[in-house]
Amino acid sequence: MEINLGRSDAVGAGPLGTRTVANLDSGTVSGPKINGKFLRSGADWARVRPGGVVQLDVSATIQTEDDAIIYVRYEGFIRAEAETIGCLLGGEAVDPSEYYVRTAPFFETGAEQYA
Repeated sequence: MEINLGRSDAVGAGPLGTRTVANLDSGTVSGPKINGKFLRSGADWARVRPGGVVQLDVSATIQTEDDAIIYVRYEGFIRAEAETIGCLLGGEAVDPSEYYVRTAPFFETGAEQYA
């Protein structure tokens, strides 16, 4: 999966960290059993926790090449230097060697070919 983020809105600091909502602008999914694109229906409700770890909370929709619609949701974490996190949350391209990321995706669809 490759996701490109668009506009970001800073929600601000709260008791669990600083929340930013980054809208999904575009993206693709490719692999041996699935190919498609992300629809502009998703966002990342990221939270920068005290200590600099970013907690991801993403929901989006994929349209496959054969027109199936798949809902995807994942949570995870990014660990990086503060400057790198700012670039990532701002939608800038960052070399993947500059950060560590882990996610746990969940997929849901009514399309039998992807059940």
